[in-house]
Amino acid sequence: MSDERKTLSAQEILDADDAEYAYVDVPLWGGKVRLRTLTADEAMDFARLSSNTDGLQGEMMVYLVSKTAVDEQGAQLFTKEQAKLLTKKNFRIFTELQEAALELNKLDDSKDKKSAVDEEKNV
Repeated sequence: MSDERKTLSAQEILDADDAEYAYVDVPLWGGKVRLRTLTADEAMDFARLSSNTDGLQGEMMVYLVSKTAVDEQGAQLFTKEQAKLLTKKNFRIFTELQEAALELNKLDDSKDKKSAVDEEKNV
């Protein structure tokens, strides 16, 4: 029995839209936030932040939420300057967004947590 799937070329891989999305309901903000998976570059930057244990937990949270929060077209919602202002928002909501982003990107260690996101099929 042979595998009938096509072998992809480098260009086909580079051209593929492989982002996945999830929504997090945020009633206190009056709607929902759309999150996307990190790119490989962003995930490597996140890993570097995560490996530094010198009090960078807050920076790591801001980085993750600001990089994954996107509009309906997939564009990041926050500029670098706006991302810094996220630290002034409700910590509970910010934590929920971070947890959802970790789960979406399969960076969450606890597999028994109940999902807080509704997956959106990438069409």
